This record gives sequence, structure tokens and C-alpha cells, in this order.
Amino acid sequence: SDGFGGKPLLDPLTGVLFASGMFISLWRWREERHFILIVGVLIGLLSSALTIGAEYRRMIVVLPFTMAAAGFSLDFLWRKIEASSASLVKVRTIGLAGVVVLALGYAAFSNINYYFTEIARRPSTVWVFSADLVKATEYLGSLDESTYVYYFGGRWAYNYETRRFLLPRMAGEDRSREFGRFSLERTEKGPVVYLFFPPYDQYADEVRRANPGGEYFEYRQDGKLFFNAYYIR
Repeated sequence: SDGFGGKPLLDPLTGVLFASGMFISLWRWREERHFILIVGVLIGLLSSALTIGAEYRRMIVVLPFTMAAAGFSLDFLWRKIEASSASLVKVRTIGLAGVVVLALGYAAFSNINYYFTEIARRPSTVWVFSADLVKATEYLGSLDESTYVYYFGGRWAYNYETRRFLLPRMAGEDRSREFGRFSLERTEKGPVVYLFFPPYDQYADEVRRANPGGEYFEYRQDGKLFFNAYYIR
């Protein structure tokens, strides 16, 4: 869920280390640290299991215990290597360092690569992070600050937090049917811009015919229209 596309929450190595750590903790559950870890994992999972839509973000409470369980596995492996090669100090040191570096290096590369090359480019991520609203706000920021905005957006109101944070001083009004009163009439004398998000993009041509001489602009990504606009100086 949350746009992860069915990929397991943990990369393969961290998953194996976590499962091994949980097995160790279950085997030694009478020890305080192992008992706390088991309880922490179970309680952390409840926040997701007992709600509608088992989303990853509701499992954030369990993450410290998950990493601790994986750490127990590395600790166990560390001790085994240390015990088996006690007579060879250099070999033991290199072996221990190699295990840790390879494990952490693989986990870091796997997760960072997945996040920045796969998740960041997915349509679901673009949707969740309001990428089209951000691009539209950047476009508005490129115009004269005195420009008045006629805003048509069915998903967000003009006073939505993203726009207010990125562009707090540009005045405008919401003319979408969802959040305001629909109208294509120009009521401001100064420079204005009509900003349309789908499905309101169809009205751009009507505004252009009624107000010739303006500047038409549209932004597309991967062939999909994010927004279009008509700027009248």
C-alpha cells in the first residue's frame, strides 16, 4: 500500500537478519532485551493490523525494534566469527569489519536506490506529493508578484497549504466549483492569470477567445497534462 507496488517493506538482507533476530529473541525470550523486542514488534504491528488499510506509515512504531532484531543477528554472527578465529587477530578483525560493512552497505544501497530511482518516479508518488500543484506554484512564482490568480482546481483549494507555503504573497481567488464560485469573467484591472487543473483545462480556449493577446502556457510530464494557464499582462 501507499504506492510501494507490492515490494516487501525490508530489503532481502535486512529481512533475513530481522527474521533471524526474531528467532533468536523468541528462543531467548526470558532475557529482558529479547522480551522487550518481541513485545515492541507485536505492539507496533497492531497500529496497522487493527486499522482499515494496512499502510506502511502506520508501522513506524515498529521500525526501531525491527532494526534492533536485525542488529541482534549481526551481533550473533559477530560473536561466532570472534570465537572461531580467536587465534588469528587480523583475520578476525577483517572478517568482522567485512561482515558489517557488506551488510550495511548493501542495505543502504538497496534502499536508497529503490527510493530515488523507483518510488520517486512513480505516478502514485507524484500524486501523493502534489507534484502538479508544486509545478503550477513554481509557474506562478515566475510571474509578476502583482498578478492576480483565478484558480480552477478540483483537488486542492487555492489556499491549500502547499501553495501558501511556497507562494504566500500572491493574491487570488478560488473559482472551482468544489471550493468557490465558478466564473470565467475577468474582474481585476491589473495583470491576471487563469490557472486550470484538469478537468478545468478545457476552459482555457474559451478564456483565450474572450481575452486575446495573452500568453498561453501548459506543463506536461510523461505526456500527461499537469496544468495549463493563460496570463494577461
